[in-house]
Amino acid sequence: MRLTLSALSSLARLLLTSILVFPCVIQAAENALPWPTDASPRLTSSFAEPRSRHYHSGIDISTNGHMGYDLYSPVDGWVLRASASYYGYGKQLLIQGSDGRRYLYAHMLDFSDTLEVLLEEAQARGAGYDQVLWFEAGEIPFRRGEVVGRSGGSGAGPPHVHFEVRDGKGSALNPLRYGLQVEDSRPPVIQNLALFPRSREGRVSGSALPVVLDVLGDAPSYYLADTLRIEGDAQFALRCYDNVDRSSSRLAPYRMLLLVDGDTLFQSLYERVAFADTRWITAEINRWLLAERSQTFRNLWDVGPRLSFCADAGGRPETCHGVLRPRGLCHGFVQVTDPAGNMSSLSFVVDARPVEARESTECRRIDLAMPHVPGPGVEDVPQLYHSEDGVTLVLKLSTPCDSVYVESEASAMWPVTHYQQKYELVLPLKVRPDPQSLWLGLPHDGTVRYLAEYDLYPVSPERTEVLAWNSKELWAQLQVDAGSMPAEQLMLLGEGQPGALLVGPANLCLTSFARLQMPLPADLLDEDRTRAAICMRSGEKWEWCSGWTLSGDTLQCDVFNSGEYAVQVDRQAPRLRHQYPAATTRERQPLFAWRCQEDLSGVVHAELWLNSLCVYPRYDGDMERILWKPRNALEPGEYQLKLLVRDEAGNEATDTRTLQIVGN
Repeated sequence: MRLTLSALSSLARLLLTSILVFPCVIQAAENALPWPTDASPRLTSSFAEPRSRHYHSGIDISTNGHMGYDLYSPVDGWVLRASASYYGYGKQLLIQGSDGRRYLYAHMLDFSDTLEVLLEEAQARGAGYDQVLWFEAGEIPFRRGEVVGRSGGSGAGPPHVHFEVRDGKGSALNPLRYGLQVEDSRPPVIQNLALFPRSREGRVSGSALPVVLDVLGDAPSYYLADTLRIEGDAQFALRCYDNVDRSSSRLAPYRMLLLVDGDTLFQSLYERVAFADTRWITAEINRWLLAERSQTFRNLWDVGPRLSFCADAGGRPETCHGVLRPRGLCHGFVQVTDPAGNMSSLSFVVDARPVEARESTECRRIDLAMPHVPGPGVEDVPQLYHSEDGVTLVLKLSTPCDSVYVESEASAMWPVTHYQQKYELVLPLKVRPDPQSLWLGLPHDGTVRYLAEYDLYPVSPERTEVLAWNSKELWAQLQVDAGSMPAEQLMLLGEGQPGALLVGPANLCLTSFARLQMPLPADLLDEDRTRAAICMRSGEKWEWCSGWTLSGDTLQCDVFNSGEYAVQVDRQAPRLRHQYPAATTRERQPLFAWRCQEDLSGVVHAELWLNSLCVYPRYDGDMERILWKPRNALEPGEYQLKLLVRDEAGNEATDTRTLQIVGN
C-alpha cells in the first residue's frame, strides 16, 4: 500500500505531536572552551561512535596527516597523569581542570619541556618506553590556552588529535555538549531502517529473517513509501550518521527517538558514557547486520539498564522497550538529532497483526549409514540469528549447489533456501539445555558429503558456562563467565583449518572477555614453549591474542570476538632496515628512523644506544617504524649506534652502524 494524502497528513500531525510532547533536549553550549589545537577545525570522529569493543569517548580532529601542531589547555588546571605507550592512546596527557572536570589529549608527539624531562627520567629508571606518571595537585599547573604539548601519531591510528572531556566520576562527556563548538548547519542522514521478527513464527514483509529497507527522501525528511506488514512482535534498528560543516566524515548521532502512534517505544541520548558500561556496545550495535552486511545499525530497543545514555534519555517506562506489538494499522516515526540541534525524521506506516497460523516445516529423514566423503569447508564462521523460540542459520559455501542439508542429532534434515550466494535456514526446533551437534552437508551422487560439524550451546548470562570441543585433531575449552552477555544466546564451536577452533556465531555478542584454553602442540620443542600463544585469524594473517598465559602445557587467552583460533609459534625476530639519518649529517637534531616489520606477536621493547647513552624510541605499529628525535642538539662527532628491538615472543633483532655529525 502506498502512502495516501490522509496518511501523510496523519504523519505530519504525529511529527508535530512528537516535537511538542518530546521537546528537543539540545541546550545552549555551556562554558565555551577554546579549540584544542591550531591544526584545523575539522572533525574526523565524534563522541559515542562505535569501535570494536567500546564507544569512542571523545572527538578526533584532523591534522591533515601532519604532526607537531600546538595543543592548548582548555581551562586553568594541573597535570594529573602523563603516560607513554607503543599502543592504544600512545602519549597521553590528563589535565584536572579547576572546573572539576578532566580533559585528555592522546596520540601526542611530545609534552611540554618539563613533562618531557620527567618522562625521559622515568624511562631511564624503568628501562623502557612505556611509563605512567602521576602528579599531585598543583605540581605542574597550566593556564587556560597555554600550550601543553604537540599533536602526533603515537599509539593507534594515523596522526590526529584525540580530545576528551570527563566528569571525574567514571564517565566520558560529549565534548560538543560540554564546551566545544563546531560549525554545523547540516541535519543527520538516515540510510536504512531494519526490522526483526521476535519469534520464529513472526514475519516482516513475509520474511522470517531481518528485513533492511531503503528510505526515500532527503535530509531532513525521509519516508518509506510502502506499508510495512508485520506478523507478531517486531523490533527496529537504524543506520544513520551525522555530518558537520567543513568535514566529509560520517559522525555519530546525538539523540534517537522511536514513536508509534505517539507512543515512545525507544529513545537514547549520547550525552555521556560510563567507562564501566562502554563494553555493552556489543548489545547496542546490531551484530547480525554487522556480520551479514558489514554495516553499523543501532538497535532501537532496550539492551538493559547498563547503558547510561539510554537512562539519560528520560527514564525507562515499561512501554519504552522498543518492541512493536500487534495493534493494526499505525504510524511510525524515527527522529535523529545532532549536538547542534539539527534534526532529521523518518516516517512510515505499519500494519502490525498477530501471527497467522501456518503449517510446520516438513522434515526429511535420511539413512545415517549412507557413505559420505570429506568435502570443502564452509567460508567464514556460520551466522546464527536468535529469536525467542528458534534460531536461523546463515552459511556461505565455497562450492555452489542447488540445495544444502542441515542435520541435527535427531537425524532430521531441512532444505535450505538459496539467496544471493548465501544459504538461509530457519531451524524448526529449540536447542535443548545441553550441547547439541549440528552437521552441514551437500548432496552428491546420491550420498551426503559432509562439510563440517558444530556444537551449539545455549549460554545464559545468569551463570558461568564451560564449553568444550574434543576431537582427534583438536581439544579446546571456552569459559564464559556470568554477566558476559546481555541475554541468553547460542554459541557455536567447531573445527576450522587443521588445529584451529571456530568460535561463533558471527553475530556473537559478548560484553566481556571469555577465557579460551588450548594445549601446546605435542611436538613443540622446549625452547619454543615461550614463543607459542593462541592467535586469531585476521584475513590471511594471524594476530597474537591479548592476555595470554601458559600454565603447564596449556595456553590461555582472552576471547572477545567470533572467529578462528589456533596455537601459533613466533620464531621470527623483527626485521630491521635503517632509513635515516645518513652516515654523515650536519643536522644536530636528526630524526632517527628504522623500518621494523613484525608479523605475529608485536613489538614490546626498543632501545637505542648512542655510544654510552641509552634512549627509548617510539614504535609506530601502523607505519612499522622505530622513531626517535633528540630533544636537545647532539654534539658534533662520531657515534656508535645500536638499536635493539624485542617482540612479545622474546625474539630480538639488532642493527649497528656509525653516525658522523659534522660541525658547521
